[in-house]
Amino acid sequence: MTDVYMENMTRLPSETFRLNQQFDLMTKNMGYILHQSLKLPPAPRIADIGTGTARFIICLHPEIQDAVFEGLDISDALFPSRDALPAGATLSLHDLKQPFPEHMHEKYDLAHLRLLVSGMRPDDWAPAVRNVFRILRPGGYIQWEECEFLNAEWHKSRPDSRFETAKTVADAFADALRQQFQHGWNTLPDQMREAGFTSVFSDVVSSNRFPETTADMTASILSLHLTWARMMTARGVSGPLFGDHVDDLEKVVHEEIKSGGYFKFNIHVAGGAQVNPILVISHELPNLIQAPVASHGIQRVSTETKTRLEKPVQPTDMFNGLLTLREADPGKLSEREMIAALFINIIAGNDVLAVTLRSFLYYVARTPHVEKKLRTGFAAQAEAYKLSEAITYSTLAKLRYPDIFGEDVETFRLERWLEGSEGGFGTGPRTCLGRNIVMMQVFKFTSDFYRHFTTELVGPKKDWSL
Repeated sequence: MTDVYMENMTRLPSETFRLNQQFDLMTKNMGYILHQSLKLPPAPRIADIGTGTARFIICLHPEIQDAVFEGLDISDALFPSRDALPAGATLSLHDLKQPFPEHMHEKYDLAHLRLLVSGMRPDDWAPAVRNVFRILRPGGYIQWEECEFLNAEWHKSRPDSRFETAKTVADAFADALRQQFQHGWNTLPDQMREAGFTSVFSDVVSSNRFPETTADMTASILSLHLTWARMMTARGVSGPLFGDHVDDLEKVVHEEIKSGGYFKFNIHVAGGAQVNPILVISHELPNLIQAPVASHGIQRVSTETKTRLEKPVQPTDMFNGLLTLREADPGKLSEREMIAALFINIIAGNDVLAVTLRSFLYYVARTPHVEKKLRTGFAAQAEAYKLSEAITYSTLAKLRYPDIFGEDVETFRLERWLEGSEGGFGTGPRTCLGRNIVMMQVFKFTSDFYRHFTTELVGPKKDWSL
């Protein structure tokens, strides 16, 4: 594991104080530890990646006492003692830039990351986001905070002040690490979308949103700069900001802060949700894949059509039926219309299934007593071993429906389809070819879903309309 943080900073006891103070000051200005859009389930499993001093875990625990916390970092140098952690919390080593082991995949309801820019190179961000995506459960969240240090503004205590040392130190720090610090805060939202996250949000707050935090925030940032300057000095770097000058610079900088000078910069919070299976079916997946799937599907149908036209084959499938119709009257069915008809038949069930499941979930959520009956019924069936992971045909004998198909349902009698009303559409030769597959999907989904989840409407007072 390559600890890039150590290339630019150092892990000392004094760094523990600075990081804890920095966390508290950032959180106060943000106004929250977790963004309001993050709706965690009961007893969530939370990963704090780049945990450092585990300050996030320690501060969040009082708000979510049933959470299971796991802190991960490339180094354990700043880990707190075990008695400082909430009961059950664990800390371990992992490099975010490397894929997580398979046993950690789809394990967490939330992954939190904060101020990792010191340990990241420009090409590390996108793979890191993808790595986090893999460890989240469907519907799990990511929240990542970074600061716009490169564009920090120095505000003098008064217009005629000649104090500029703090700005000089900050500019030198920014120039030396510009390539590294110009990423993350401005790239994370897009990288989250590219990784597959949905409902991505981006929140920006000022570092001096609360004036009482300004002096301490400035001192914390300048402490980072001066620690870096001392490390550069130890490596033999010379100049007006290094060597024996560092201690003198620190005194002058603190005088500037006391006089009222301060830094102002933006704090960026980005986050999103791992694809939730319900959202996939009802809303999100069509937005993510509809265009590329349609393009690929149409291209494939078009290619197959041209192949069949040039080299007819013997099987009498739907494809050949359309070809026969076109050969009989080319003006009645163009090649373009044939391609469209074939493609529609391929994807016809997609929207039907999505709308069916969306409607089912919506109306059940609006009638809690129905959901309760479903959950109770499915649980009883599962306990009696009448529900299994495998899809079987063992219940065929129970689905004879003699009142619909006649008492001779087990007899092969084609005439039954000629009896009854001509208005019938859902049975006989007019039955949808994919109906049984769709119903199987609906039954399988709903029985599993209501055995494991409960539903709640986000806006119960709003009616759903198409």
